[in-house]
Amino acid sequence: FDLDAIRLSCAIKDGFHLQYVSSIVMIPIACMGFVLWMIVCRGLRKITDRAPKFSFFEILNAIGLVVSALFVGVSASVLRLVDCYMNPSGRRTIRAMPFVQCDTSEYFAMMPVMLCALLLLVVGPMAVFAWVLHRLPASKPGDDIRTATRFLTFKYRPSYWWAGMPLLVRSFLLSMVTVVVPDDAHLQFSLILFILVWALAAQVSATPYHDPYGNALETNELVFLIIIIGLGSWFTTEREDNAESTAMAWALCGTLGLCGVMVAAIFGW
Repeated sequence: FDLDAIRLSCAIKDGFHLQYVSSIVMIPIACMGFVLWMIVCRGLRKITDRAPKFSFFEILNAIGLVVSALFVGVSASVLRLVDCYMNPSGRRTIRAMPFVQCDTSEYFAMMPVMLCALLLLVVGPMAVFAWVLHRLPASKPGDDIRTATRFLTFKYRPSYWWAGMPLLVRSFLLSMVTVVVPDDAHLQFSLILFILVWALAAQVSATPYHDPYGNALETNELVFLIIIIGLGSWFTTEREDNAESTAMAWALCGTLGLCGVMVAAIFGW
């Protein structure tokens, strides 16, 4: 999920500082909302038994599910500050905010904020998830740690209960491509293709999801992503508007449509 789709920049126009900070604090605010909801429900339970009842560890499980689902968007939002590219004007600017130059004093003033966000919102969750997966084998069914971390294991087969961590690493690597290689479209294509091909090979050989339809969906998504990336590489360099470009554009649109049909068929089945 791309957090930029919310378009906070349209509502906040007082400088890129507030725009950047607002894009990275949404997840902490959402987590605080879960805790506040638990407190409100506990207060309502004293008035009526019809109010929902949540334990602290169930709230932790909900927070973890949200963090893992939005991890790609959060990583991209945090790292956007160092995702600079050469603007046609000859100056390096932030890709998501081309009006901000990457060599100004106000840009460097935001670096401590980005480092703190990187530790708390990117490195922190990955470290916590890795520690939890290390501790889980020693726990017993019904333990609080299993209740709080069910989001990490409930989708996967018992023999691949740890598969959530490699998927999280894959998401992080994909979000790092444009940061590591900001200006070379061909190298970006190669790196993304490398990650997706290895992910597809691991998915086909392991089929880690408990639900067979989940494995089918993941496999088809990776296949279509690779096809779309391959077709899209045609447009990484400037080309004339000729019959070949038109054919590639139609092929790309057809692949996107076929991907949607396949996903709908898998869910409909």
